[in-house]
Amino acid sequence: MNTTTWNIGKAETIEDIRGILDLQKRNLAVNFTPDQMRENGYVTLKHNEDLLWRMNQEGGHIVLKHDGVVKAYALFMPMSFMPEVEHLEEVFNLFETISWNDKLLNELNYCFMGQICVDESVRGQGVFRQLYKAFGEAYKNEYEYCLTLIALRNVKSHHAHTKVGFETAYVAALDDYEPWELVAWNMRE
Repeated sequence: MNTTTWNIGKAETIEDIRGILDLQKRNLAVNFTPDQMRENGYVTLKHNEDLLWRMNQEGGHIVLKHDGVVKAYALFMPMSFMPEVEHLEEVFNLFETISWNDKLLNELNYCFMGQICVDESVRGQGVFRQLYKAFGEAYKNEYEYCLTLIALRNVKSHHAHTKVGFETAYVAALDDYEPWELVAWNMRE
């Protein structure tokens, strides 16, 4: 695919949100065997159109489009939406007790990246890194750090985040939810 025909920026239309949801649906863990998940990565949470649209209005998801079709995305997760996303409120309650780089997480100036996904047709072309570059450019003047969660079994995602510069800040398991790691990235470095 010719990278000159890519367009990367904030989601602007309901069609962009629908494109995110379509890509998300195709990459949910429930659609893959364990071998496929190890090879390609996957996403865990399933969102709905209303929630993603409202979240987008508060900040803006980052999308990469090719010929108008969403091929990759990074979701901006405003903190006010945490109670609406299953399991996340429980995670954020832990921030009062988790330290990273000698600071409690709730003392950091951070934003939360809610999910990242790259269509298989554009994988291996630097899209993951480009999404985070655009995400950092969009939010580094307002926030110093970007935090996100990765399921421990999603080795592909962990490796990709490490290459961008994320560091593991915390590893845990919550009741009725698979083990995960919280990773952090200084967007200003």
